[in-house]
Amino acid sequence: MKAFSIVHLGPTLVKRVLIAAFALGLAVTGAWGAQGMGGASPDNNSAEVTYRYLVGSGLTQLGSVCDVGIPCPTAAMASNGDTVTLIGEGKLSIQRKQGKPESVSGGGSFLHTNAAGGVVAVGTWTAKRLLSFESFGPGVGTPPTWEGGLARIQVQLAPDSGAGKAKAILEVGCLLPGIAPHPGVPEGVKLNVLGLLNFDLAIEPRATLFINLGDEEADD
Repeated sequence: MKAFSIVHLGPTLVKRVLIAAFALGLAVTGAWGAQGMGGASPDNNSAEVTYRYLVGSGLTQLGSVCDVGIPCPTAAMASNGDTVTLIGEGKLSIQRKQGKPESVSGGGSFLHTNAAGGVVAVGTWTAKRLLSFESFGPGVGTPPTWEGGLARIQVQLAPDSGAGKAKAILEVGCLLPGIAPHPGVPEGVKLNVLGLLNFDLAIEPRATLFINLGDEEADD
């Protein structure tokens, strides 16, 4: 793909070293930022747990998610060699006890290129429905609100050209240092454009993250 270079790194080695260094520096200075400070893995009885999800962009208490050693933006490839590149962020909520999906918001932009690097489509994506979310818990040497996990989100793709909108399933995976490998979980994204093209080969590692914002009461 011409627009963005594909970088292949060890999935967690660079993340482990650089994030740990950032965390140590901030712990010494006491300079934890306000972004995403909701308390890790809350243990009260509120109805929902809310997370921010970052997909190749977004700010954390350590600065940009793209500045901790993992490449941005996120990308995935289809079997025909086409590539989709995505950035964005939002929030998702699950029931605290059962883990059932409750709500999702957010979105971002996408770029679809063919195997030769030509632009096929540029547009935006919008989160419509949370299909599932599994938290893998916090990592080692990372802020306690940061968690690995896997989210499956139904999204709508809207090309800037005005062509018809498409429904897709976005998978966002994050594996922080210290989290055991989970088969089939990418350190990046996959995107299945339903009935059209399945970008099921994640280009990884790419910068993704879930930030635990704590418990929130469900709306009546």
